[in-house]
Amino acid sequence: MSNVRFLLSVGPSVAAVLAFLAHSCATAEAACEGCATASCCNDRCVDLDGDRNNCGYCGNSCGDGSCVGGLCLCGDSTCSFGQTCCRGTCVILSRDRENCGLCGNRCPDGVGCSGGVCTGTACPGGCAAGLECCGMTCVDTRTDVRNCGRCGATCDAGSDCLSGVCVAPACSPPCGGTSPNCCGVTCTNTTTDVNNCGFCGNRCEMPLANACGPGPAGGRCMCGSSSACRTGQQCCVDRCSNVSVDPANCGDCGRACGPGETCRDGVCQCGTTGAPCPDGLACCGGACIDVSADAANCGECGRTCTGTTDTCIGGVCRCGSGLPCTAGLLYCMRELGGERCCDGVCVALDPNACSGCGNTCADGQICFGFYPACSCI
Repeated sequence: MSNVRFLLSVGPSVAAVLAFLAHSCATAEAACEGCATASCCNDRCVDLDGDRNNCGYCGNSCGDGSCVGGLCLCGDSTCSFGQTCCRGTCVILSRDRENCGLCGNRCPDGVGCSGGVCTGTACPGGCAAGLECCGMTCVDTRTDVRNCGRCGATCDAGSDCLSGVCVAPACSPPCGGTSPNCCGVTCTNTTTDVNNCGFCGNRCEMPLANACGPGPAGGRCMCGSSSACRTGQQCCVDRCSNVSVDPANCGDCGRACGPGETCRDGVCQCGTTGAPCPDGLACCGGACIDVSADAANCGECGRTCTGTTDTCIGGVCRCGSGLPCTAGLLYCMRELGGERCCDGVCVALDPNACSGCGNTCADGQICFGFYPACSCI
C-alpha cells in the first residue's frame, strides 16, 4: 500500500512512467529466464563467444569481422578493445574519418570524425608536408604508433613505428649501411651474424656450423665456406667431417690417428686390435711394430734394412752394431768398391759375395752391374 500511495502522490504521469519501467524489467527478466548457458543482451539470449554483435560483452560489434572465442577476428589479426573490423582492418569508429560511427561511413573532405560523428574541421589549416590528417590531428604515419602506416593502425604496447611498420622492440636510430637488420635492440647483418643468421635468433652453432654467409634467400649457416654440416657430421675448421670414420678427426675435430691406423666408431685402431698402438709402436700392415728395432720397418713402416745393413738400432739401419757398409760407386753400369753386410760384417762385392751373402760366382764369372750379379764377361 505504501508503494501505491507514493505513486499517487507523485502524479499520474510519473506514476505511469514508473509502472512502465517496472513492467519492462519484469518482461526482460522473463525473456532471459531460459538463458541457461548464454548471456542476456537487450532482452535476448546471446552467445558472447560467437555473436558478432555481442562479442565478448553486450554491444561489442565486430563489424565486418567474425567472433571467435569472444574475440573479434579481422582478417588474420584480432581487434583490440574499442576497435571494430571494417573491410579487413581494425579501426576506431569514434575517430576514423573513413569509418566514422560505422563501417564505410566516410566523412566529407575537410570534415573530421569526433565521437563517431562527422563534425568540425579536419585538421584546421591543413597539414605540413610529410604529415597526414587522422581524425582532426596531423600525424606522421611513418612514426606514429597510433597511426602507423595509415590512420587508426595502432602498434602493440612496447612496439615502435618505423617507416610505417610496427616493430617491437625498435632499434634507434633505424638500422642501415653494413648493419641493415634490427634484431631486438641491436642493428646487425643477418647475412654474416652467426647469432642471427638469415633471421633474428637463428644461431649457427657447433658442431654443425661455425659461420654465417650469404645464401639464395639471405643468410645461411655454413662450415667454413661450405654449407652447414648434416646430422652425424661435425664442422672441423673449414670442412664437414664424419668423426666416426675420419682418421684425421677421429671422435672429435683435430684428433688424428697414427700412421697406418684407421678410425672406427670414433676410435683409432690398428688392424683388428680395436685400439690404437701404444706409445713407441707404429701401426704397420695392421700390426703394432717397434720401429726402433724392426729391420723390416726401421724408423717408419716399410723401411727395410737390407744390402749394406741388416739390423735396426734406435730406428737407424746398421750393419751389425756398426755403421752401414759402403754402397760403392756406379761406373759404366758397374758398382765399384761396394760392400755388402753379411752377418753383421761388411764384405766386398766380389765373386764370393756377389748378388747376396754366400752367393759365389762360378769359375770364369765376375760380379758385375749396379745390381751385382754373376756374369760371363
